[in-house]
Amino acid sequence: MTVSDSVEIELKLALPPQQAAAFLKRMARRRDAPVRQELITRYFDTPDFALSAQGVALRVRRAGRRWLQTLKTEGERRGGLSQRAEFEMPVARSMPDWSRFPAEALALVPEALRAQLVPVFETRFDRTAWLLKGRGGAQIEVALDVGEVRAGKNSQPICEIELELKAGQPDALFALALEWAGAFDCLPFDISKAERGVRLARGVDAAPVKSVPQALDEGMCMEDGFAAIVQACLAQFQANLPGVLASGDIEYVHQARVALRRLRAALRLYRRVCVLPDELMDGLRTLA
Repeated sequence: MTVSDSVEIELKLALPPQQAAAFLKRMARRRDAPVRQELITRYFDTPDFALSAQGVALRVRRAGRRWLQTLKTEGERRGGLSQRAEFEMPVARSMPDWSRFPAEALALVPEALRAQLVPVFETRFDRTAWLLKGRGGAQIEVALDVGEVRAGKNSQPICEIELELKAGQPDALFALALEWAGAFDCLPFDISKAERGVRLARGVDAAPVKSVPQALDEGMCMEDGFAAIVQACLAQFQANLPGVLASGDIEYVHQARVALRRLRAALRLYRRVCVLPDELMDGLRTLA
């Protein structure tokens, strides 16, 4: 699989800040030296966040002496893995240059919105990056980002690992993440820096994720319906894990347990009609 220049496939992992030094020490065993950069990024939106409401993020990032502008879509996300359109190119200064974007990117931002865009928040973090070879010869860029997102006087820490697929199959990203899971409390994390910044700028606190009724298409076969239910249970469980580990709000624990109860019920309900590979079923049963 060759990854298109306009498509980003990435697995994001949340890492406890106190484990960042240990992760760097582990990666220092590698022969190739990492690339280290301080990255300062301004995100643009309208005062009422119309751009983010459309699932689009626009940023201008300073990397060394260069400025890069990037337009990203929300895309598809599941289990920390995201696949989305991305358009990135150099610009001369710290403001977006619409003349540089291709027509496909311009179509994502109506012209009426472009004149209303202003800086709404920024991120500042140190990035340490390595280019690794993964399963099946996949090429993976691994980046550890440590810093913060700022909106006015408010800020939140950033400590995360990004695994971006440059070439190969996405399962190589999960294989690498599983290798680290035995040594670090790293968790799949679906919330982008842009989303965190928007929440911070709007004064919206993170909250426990509750279950929602699962909509099943009447044309679905039994296996597809089962898969949709299991994915919804796992998504709810995963979304609450960061709060379980880092928040004092007991509701995160409650909602994580709700997700596991729903998963157990689904496994009991479908056990006679859906046959899954033994390894997958054992994993689901162990989790539930």
